[in-house]
Amino acid sequence: MELPFFGVLSACSHGGLVKKGLHYFKLMTNDYQVFPDSEHYTCLIDLLGRAGLLDEAFIVLTSMSIKPDPSTFGAFIGACKVNGNVGLAKWAAEKLFTLEPNKPVNCTLMSNIYSTEGHWADVARVRQMMIEVQL
Repeated sequence: MELPFFGVLSACSHGGLVKKGLHYFKLMTNDYQVFPDSEHYTCLIDLLGRAGLLDEAFIVLTSMSIKPDPSTFGAFIGACKVNGNVGLAKWAAEKLFTLEPNKPVNCTLMSNIYSTEGHWADVARVRQMMIEVQL
């Protein structure tokens, strides 16, 4: 039963169907008693983030019934980038760095967010960190 809901949530996210996506997430949890996993939450955060509902995505991320995983934080960081919120992206990146400290893509993502916003000192700091830990 979980796979069809994942597909529906993903389709709603990519189609910009926020109300439908929220409806199906609630239907999944309330009516069908499907316990959401990280993929469901990642889709929900992506759905909200693509629609510009970053505060709502943050609430979902911080109130999940399971521990967020790297994909979930990645979706949130992507939403932060699209919505130009460097502060929340930085917060999520710190969490992501804790989960996956040796993954260069995480540093690159954060460096790109900083450069998009013109935060050159932060870009230099992230790149220096990459050099120091040899990523």
